[in-house]
Amino acid sequence: MSKITNVVWNPGNFGHFLNIILQGQSGTDLVALDTLDSHTECVEDSAIKVELVHPYDVNKVYDDTWIKPYFASEQLTYFPFYCNYIKYLKLHDVQIDIRDFVISYHDWQEPMLKQNNVNMDLLFTNTKLFVTQLEEILQQTLKPHVINFIETKKRSNMVLYNNFLQITSDPIDYYSDPIVFAIKVCQYIGNKAEIFNRLEPDLKSKEKIYIHVQT
Repeated sequence: MSKITNVVWNPGNFGHFLNIILQGQSGTDLVALDTLDSHTECVEDSAIKVELVHPYDVNKVYDDTWIKPYFASEQLTYFPFYCNYIKYLKLHDVQIDIRDFVISYHDWQEPMLKQNNVNMDLLFTNTKLFVTQLEEILQQTLKPHVINFIETKKRSNMVLYNNFLQITSDPIDYYSDPIVFAIKVCQYIGNKAEIFNRLEPDLKSKEKIYIHVQT
């Protein structure tokens, strides 16, 4: 098996997190920051240059040097979209177009690699198993500073995880944030074409109040 040196991901799936893990495994030290993202960590003496591709490019061929994060649970299908909004889009005043979001993502299925897919659910539900999973994929024992980084980022992002679980269990609220409303409508539709076809005329208005979702 080739050494894994590259990361591909869709926004919100913790791709930079895996990037730092790969660099940390080849470096001598890593100071984990108590922040939501993993963009500013500095790895000392990293011996590899990680190629990063995001979003996922369906036309690119990914061999076994690539690794990809994803969320396996159906309940967490839209968690990456929520994370990307909170961590990036909201900070840059990017507005969510409810109509475009629902049309594009109501039946979303995360693409997978042929190998080296990292189940990110485990970061929040069973960190020990998450570490074991990574060690099996990388065929390496994770260094202590890398494990500390993983545990730090879990703590930092736990509030987003818990908030999202609450969102998934709450009823649809027409006064909620557009990203939350759009996610709830997507969850309501799922892969049921008949529900989408009924709602599609409502979506043309782009106004939440005219989207008649039966709760």
